[in-house]
Amino acid sequence: MFESIKNFFRKRELRLSISSNERWAKSVSIADAKTIGIVYIVDNEETYKRMEMWIKSLSAQGKTVLVVGYHPQDIVPHYCIPKIKHEYYSKKDMNWFGKPIRTSLNNFLNEEFDMLIDFDTENIFSAKYIVSKSKAKMKIGSNDDYQDLYDFMILLSDDHSMNDYIHFIESYTNKFKTK
Repeated sequence: MFESIKNFFRKRELRLSISSNERWAKSVSIADAKTIGIVYIVDNEETYKRMEMWIKSLSAQGKTVLVVGYHPQDIVPHYCIPKIKHEYYSKKDMNWFGKPIRTSLNNFLNEEFDMLIDFDTENIFSAKYIVSKSKAKMKIGSNDDYQDLYDFMILLSDDHSMNDYIHFIESYTNKFKTK
């Protein structure tokens, strides 16, 4: 019962956060995006390595990529190497309500990305909270339960992988005409 009450207030918090967040939404193709924010769940080393490969690819194209990764345990694993533009947090970095309390995440929240991509498909409140607070011009996600958070959604089935999602993002957003 406590969890259902907490979830009610979490969803309310997200709605309030979305409505109070002043930003100018704009369609941006991934080819035209200069700054990209990524929020993802680091549930295993394979996910971490795959995301690192894509980040390197985006950086090689001249894009500035900032990353926030959440690990669903108390301690961030050894393979999550913090870098200047990569921030990782775990359960111990959140308050009882599920909000991230790590002050180093403020840099990410204050950045006005051309594009923010949410890779969280597990409905992790702290990840959704970060997305809701972002001032990104375009927010992309794949979670139908939180469609108010996003400007563009790509619905995935259970058999779609992270590679599929990346492919969909690249192919669909490159069809946008931006000026």
